[in-house]
Amino acid sequence: MRSKNKSVWPNRSELKNNLQVVVRKRQSLDQYECGFIVDIYTNSEEHPHGILVELHDGTKGRVIFIMPEWAQPKINGTGRAYTT
Repeated sequence: MRSKNKSVWPNRSELKNNLQVVVRKRQSLDQYECGFIVDIYTNSEEHPHGILVELHDGTKGRVIFIMPEWAQPKINGTGRAYTT
């Protein structure tokens, strides 16, 4: 269990490009989107509202959840996902 001072959201060090995540697009409306990280905007290791990222479709939002390893698609050399 994390202490009260720590964020409940994933840390920056846990995130990387092509990782599938769920982001909150607008905090006030609770709109969520799933996609692949292409850029990470937050420089600090933690943020109280989540790390700000850009997804493959251009959506920007704060990461609230990392998809589990078994749900991550395989990425081939072209950057496209494929299934085995």
